[in-house]
Amino acid sequence: MKSSSSTLITDECKMDPMSEVWYCTQEGRTTEQCVYSANKWVCQPQLKIDAKKKLREDHEDIGDTVGLYLSLEPSTRVPFRYCYEFLDKGAENGAGGKYAHREDIVYADLPLCDKGDTVRAQFEKGKTTLTTPIVLHAKYDALPEEDERFYIRVCDLEAAVYADGDRTEKCARLPIDIINVARSSSSSEMSSSSFAASDYPEFDPTIFARDYVYWEGDTLEVLSIKLSKEPETEVTFDYCYSFINPCNLGTGLCAESADLNINNPDPKNPQRKLPICGSDTGHVKIPIGSLVPTDSAFMPIINVKKDGKEENDEYLKLNILNLAGAVVKYKEETFSDTNITVNIQLGDRN
Repeated sequence: MKSSSSTLITDECKMDPMSEVWYCTQEGRTTEQCVYSANKWVCQPQLKIDAKKKLREDHEDIGDTVGLYLSLEPSTRVPFRYCYEFLDKGAENGAGGKYAHREDIVYADLPLCDKGDTVRAQFEKGKTTLTTPIVLHAKYDALPEEDERFYIRVCDLEAAVYADGDRTEKCARLPIDIINVARSSSSSEMSSSSFAASDYPEFDPTIFARDYVYWEGDTLEVLSIKLSKEPETEVTFDYCYSFINPCNLGTGLCAESADLNINNPDPKNPQRKLPICGSDTGHVKIPIGSLVPTDSAFMPIINVKKDGKEENDEYLKLNILNLAGAVVKYKEETFSDTNITVNIQLGDRN
């Protein structure tokens, strides 16, 4: 493909004369990174990171989702590997802030690029966001400081291209920023990422984890959920369970799939399974005028297997996805994040 002084036009696509990237219109949408193959235009999704999704120090307990997404729905699954890269602590990062340090992230045994560690992840077919979100917790240090930056390095990307259109390089480095927002702050930084939601019911996802234990016993339990007020529209969200891997909590403290009754959690509904991230998601509905789910088919459930062993309490992650009709309320803040992750506790009465 050669550049020209003006954009080249075909029946379906046009090329940017500076970058030599082709853009095609597909079902009324403009898609990027297209090639002509076998007498048709083939457009691959771009892997990008949402710069607006930053890690907030005041969200240390609940965490924030890393904003990786695809520019269009993939026709097949999109696997990749990733690790994190931290540069010199305190050095200028070129974006008006400083570089972050490994110690600025808590509650995670991070895969570090300089140690050769990587973790696998993937986008499912037809999905532009990760089925299992990557959630990080920025450390709250109560220090007045500039924004800090580190990187997620994505490697071995398949069935997609990187944001710069490169199809040959094996890795791409994408920035993640940490912003310093005081827990009692009402600053413009907080306002820009908050949501004016006085008309929406509020949902505190930590209700699943706070002061509550789900006990071994081969018993179906419904996770407790309650809105702050009756909704005027239906409230929905998806959920799934994932496991803390690698385990950073200590020996015997991270639950495994064998600790759950995944395939038959509900004796009254043998077709129902516990939703495990990457394989399935459960769906929750709260109808208009109700504070809680009323249809048992759309209630979040868990069933912890009784294994007869004496062991410590164990933890796994509950991932809440695609919240609609309500907003997340965490401590004194309300914000519009639709994906959130909390740790829940499994107990042993032996």
